[in-house]
This record gives sequence, structure tokens and C-alpha cells, in this order.
Amino acid sequence: MKLIDGVIVYQENDGDYIIVTSGDALKCFNGMIRCNQTAATIIKLLQKKTSENELFIEMSQEFDAEEATLKRDINEVLESLNNLGLLVKD
Repeated sequence: MKLIDGVIVYQENDGDYIIVTSGDALKCFNGMIRCNQTAATIIKLLQKKTSENELFIEMSQEFDAEEATLKRDINEVLESLNNLGLLVKD
């Protein structure tokens, strides 16, 4: 799975992250999403083709969190992106 082209992640001065779309991604979602570092990291990892297992491995190296928490966070972000039409699954 991966994000469709045109999903961009920006970090604001206060540490929050903003997700915006451009190009083809505008057809699915035209707006702005505020998110935390966890969601932004998942979205950045999804800019190249990856699997849920690969996401989990990368996230467990990046964040000191319990396995259940990481898996829940990954699933929530994937579900949200899928609902917006921004995620391409194999």
C-alpha cells in the first residue's frame, strides 16, 4: 500500500503537523488535516510502497510505545486515509 501522489506533510513551529494535498490527491481530498507526530510519521512512511508489518517495524524503531498502541495507531491512520481515498492498497 502507499499514498496517492500529492499528499504533503508540513511541520509547524509549535510541533504540530499539517497534511495538505496537491495534484491528483486534490480529487480525493481538498483541505488540511492537523495531526500529531505519530500520524505524520506513518503518512511519511506511506509515501513509498510499504506493508502494515513494515510500518510497524519502522514505527517501533522510531517510538517507544507498546506493540498494541503502535498497531492501534497505525490502523487508525490507515483507516482514516482509506476513508479519504488517499490510500492505494495492493
